[in-house]
Amino acid sequence: THPVLATGSSSRPTPTAPQFVVGTFWDQPGTTTPRVILLSTQSETMDDYDKRTGTSATAFHTTTLRSRGEVSNGCIRVSDDVLDVLWHRIPAGTLVLIT
Repeated sequence: THPVLATGSSSRPTPTAPQFVVGTFWDQPGTTTPRVILLSTQSETMDDYDKRTGTSATAFHTTTLRSRGEVSNGCIRVSDDVLDVLWHRIPAGTLVLIT
C-alpha cells in the first residue's frame, strides 16, 4: 500500500477491477506526467487519451499538477518518492488492486 495524490474524477473514474502492470516504464521530462508505469485497464468513459496513438491506459505516474483528490482522467497520481519505490522494480504481470 502506497499513498496516492489523485485518482480518477467522477466522469473519468479509475477502474476498480483487478489489473496488472504491463511492464512499460517511460520518462517524459517537461510534461505534466514525467514518469509513467502503464497498467492494463482504462477508464470506462474514455475511448482515447493519447490522440497521436489513439490509445488510453490507466497508469501510475508522477505529476507536476497541484490538484489532489478525484481529479485525474483515471490514472493514479503518486509522489516521486512512491514512484521511486516502484520504478523498474515492479515486474510485468504484478497484480494491482485499486480500493
